[in-house]
Amino acid sequence: MTFDLIIPCYNPPKDWEQKLIAGIFSLREIYPELFQRLISIVVVNDGSTVHVTGSSLSVLAGSGLPFKIIHNPVNRGKGFSIREGVRRSAADLCIYTDLDLPFGQDSIQGIFTALEKGADIALGMRSKKAYYQHAPLARKWMSMALMFLNKYALKIPFEDSQAGIKGFNGFGRALFLQTSTNEFLFDLEFIKMTMAYGDMRVVPVAVTNRSELLLSRFGVKIVLRESLNFLLIIFKTNYGFRSKKNLAWN
Repeated sequence: MTFDLIIPCYNPPKDWEQKLIAGIFSLREIYPELFQRLISIVVVNDGSTVHVTGSSLSVLAGSGLPFKIIHNPVNRGKGFSIREGVRRSAADLCIYTDLDLPFGQDSIQGIFTALEKGADIALGMRSKKAYYQHAPLARKWMSMALMFLNKYALKIPFEDSQAGIKGFNGFGRALFLQTSTNEFLFDLEFIKMTMAYGDMRVVPVAVTNRSELLLSRFGVKIVLRESLNFLLIIFKTNYGFRSKKNLAWN
């Protein structure tokens, strides 16, 4: 099986391209057989206004790595960007993660292995203890609230819907492309949609944030917007039972 790595990019930090290249070279060194299955690293520039320049893109192009760049003219959101990357993929599998590879190379290997063993969808699942050690207080409480709502309002059997690494085969890809949430809760919408498919094999994969990462803070505007998205997800993902065999993905 082959795979594409889908990476959204919006206003990245300085020298992001060097760090991304280093992360991919590390993947090649640690997991050479996995790297041989990698077809493209699809970086989706979501209307960035800083640090995505001709120079930084030239660095990617000169790295010898299989980068493919997609440009959204205006900022549309993380969910929109990942869908664009997935839509352009021609590999057997898609794995998406963040620009700084926050869960390291082991997580990519873990997601790929789960898919290779027959999962339709592999979901990164963070350790609450490790995540909360590094999360700002407001983000920690927001995460805890979302986990509570996932369990009791949406009846989702997975506590962590928002870990920034997931993967899927052709069936999962077809379903993922039916999502419509453009911002952060696109993951939650996707997971909720899978519950209508009794024959869809969804497998959690334990992942851990790299300890040196600094997690961003969420402002009031983002919290209000995602609260609205949560309500929309409740009402638009009650599909009843379906079969993945009816998903057209060829």
